[in-house]
Amino acid sequence: MKPLFWLLAFGLCVLMLQYSLFKENGEPRSIPVMAVAK
Repeated sequence: MKPLFWLLAFGLCVLMLQYSLFKENGEPRSIPVMAVAK
């Protein structure tokens, strides 16, 4: 329906996934996405 909306939703999903992975590892590794988020 709206490609932009799905693209945004997918991006948010990936971001949340990486964030949860970081919380499990404890030490955040340098990933461009998280650097941009900060």
